Amino acid sequence: MFRADVIDIKWISLVRPMATTHSYDSEQRLVDIPFRRSGACKLNAQMPGNANLAPPGYYMLFVVNRRGVPSIASWVRVLEPAKPARPPINRGDIVVGAGNSVVRVDPVSGAASVITEGGEIGAAVGIAFDAHPHIVVVTDGGKAFHVVPASGAQHVVLNNGWLFQDVAVRPDGDYVAVNLPSATQSGLFRIAHDDGAISKLNTGMRFGDGTMGVAIGKDGHYYVAELGARAVIRVDKNTGAETVVSQGGRFISPICWNLRGPRSLGQS
Repeated sequence: MFRADVIDIKWISLVRPMATTHSYDSEQRLVDIPFRRSGACKLNAQMPGNANLAPPGYYMLFVVNRRGVPSIASWVRVLEPAKPARPPINRGDIVVGAGNSVVRVDPVSGAASVITEGGEIGAAVGIAFDAHPHIVVVTDGGKAFHVVPASGAQHVVLNNGWLFQDVAVRPDGDYVAVNLPSATQSGLFRIAHDDGAISKLNTGMRFGDGTMGVAIGKDGHYYVAELGARAVIRVDKNTGAETVVSQGGRFISPICWNLRGPRSLGQS
């Protein structure tokens, strides 16, 4: 039977539960926990400084006395170490979608740091900023979501399987996104920030199969880059009417742009 005063404790150990297959336990792990005595009734124990020695998860906690008798184990959970705070996004920073991540690039040093990765991203093809400021992202898998820069948390607004290519943020906080035709129609669509409700904005037929970029002008109208037509098309903010404002010429492959300058936070 295990009995011990504080002065009689010899070891404190964590034992990982087994995960055996083909006679091999890939989870076998025993971690000794350093401790010191504090008075007659208290021990202060501290996890090892190297988090790789005890990966997050559940462990059996044993206390062993000087006679080598272990206590009955108590189940404890080791949490993932707190991640260091992400660097803030500042005016002029460059934010890009890179595969399954969204990355901040320092415009001076060129140093890159991940804002968020995995989760809902897939292929982040369109990025904009709202007033919070959050980073608004659309993917070519039909997801629209916003990212909290400080934590990297992702909050999905819409997931409908469409082929979104770019996004802009309206003054009221809703999103406008351009969509390539697949099983859905090509066009410019409004996505409600609160519930993800989607509605078509353009009313004409000038959009082909190459709607690639969208920006909101100072006049409040929407300007869409149309790859197939090699054109920039204005969509009236009130009626949805389409007007080609420029076509051909140097437009070899218009994809995306920002009417306020480079696609960066707080640019004006």
